[in-house]
Amino acid sequence: MRTVKKSVSSAKHRQVIYDPVMFRNIVHRLHRAYPNEFGGFLFSQTHFDRSETFIIQGCSFGKVGSVKAWDFYSDDVRRAQRLAARKNLRLVGYFHSHPWNDPPYSMITQSSSDADIQDDFDLSLSLIVGICPDYWISATWRRGYTAPYPQLVGNEVVDIWCKNNSQDKILANHYYLKR
Repeated sequence: MRTVKKSVSSAKHRQVIYDPVMFRNIVHRLHRAYPNEFGGFLFSQTHFDRSETFIIQGCSFGKVGSVKAWDFYSDDVRRAQRLAARKNLRLVGYFHSHPWNDPPYSMITQSSSDADIQDDFDLSLSLIVGICPDYWISATWRRGYTAPYPQLVGNEVVDIWCKNNSQDKILANHYYLKR
């Protein structure tokens, strides 16, 4: 019987790196929309298939949704693709808020409808930001994977980045800093 050799190195490089100014802007805009859902699209310069690092360098924002949903349509995706192309980037995903008062980890769980959206529009990533009045938390989900990807902002993991930027009142309310 042949053994299958697993590549450990490919798993080490599966991550999402957000531009710090852009990530701060996303968190602030989603927080301002609370208690409504809100979202937009993520743009990356590079995209690799299996052992991958997504470097998110741009985004666009949609319209604020309702308390129960934020929707986008094929026309919105096409507009986002054109905008990304004008910036020499590629549309790789979308982001939206979950403005709930549930326990924090259920706020960032990828729902089946979130996964369906990724499939329907062929989007690699889904950034979910759980927003409550007292804190926020985030996770980035890769299409087809059951666990979130590691998130970095610049060269720091989200928790450390928020801690180092805690003079910003919104960023200081990151869930990991509040427990």
